[in-house]
Amino acid sequence: MAKLDGIPPNIQYTARGLMGIPRLARSETSDDNDVSIKVPNNVQWLMESIYVKYVAVNNGSDRQLEIQIHDHEADTVAVFRAGKEQGVNTTRKYMFAPGLTRLTAFYDTDYLTVPLPNDYVLREGWQIRIFDNNGVDATDDMDIQIMVRELDTVSPDTELPATAQRNYAMAPGVEQLTITPTQPVIGVFPIFEPAAAQLTITPTAPTQA
Repeated sequence: MAKLDGIPPNIQYTARGLMGIPRLARSETSDDNDVSIKVPNNVQWLMESIYVKYVAVNNGSDRQLEIQIHDHEADTVAVFRAGKEQGVNTTRKYMFAPGLTRLTAFYDTDYLTVPLPNDYVLREGWQIRIFDNNGVDATDDMDIQIMVRELDTVSPDTELPATAQRNYAMAPGVEQLTITPTQPVIGVFPIFEPAAAQLTITPTAPTQA
């Protein structure tokens, strides 16, 4: 029987890649009406919810809250827009999450929901931009809380970065294991030696941040 050298990749990497770890990304800076939050390197984000508390100052006209998803080349790949404008000198609370109803009026005077796609994953280097698309007043204030499930990139590729675009959704092969035959020989003739290693397996662990 052949002897196998080496161990399989740690199952922890696979678990982190498939199930993810709950993370909270947030922005609580004062005086902002345009905020971008970037997905860190070596991970992907499965979007679970985005909560925004928006305080509009007593100036200008109605605000229109919008969320854009930008890829690593700053192209807009998705837009989610609140179903109702926000008036001057008001505080409103917005909840974006899968399965929610798109409200076109504020519930209980200050609460609005907007649906997000199910199983919506953002690649590393992508950005979530949350802003007033009317650009009324930069002294408005947003309290942003984003719940994500952080997934490790389990198939790193040095030739094609994880942030690169892939045509036709085809992913190139990624080497996870290197298998090297090591059959012993006498001169040029192979022999069988029970205690000798017949294969060497070298695991290639995924990169973590």
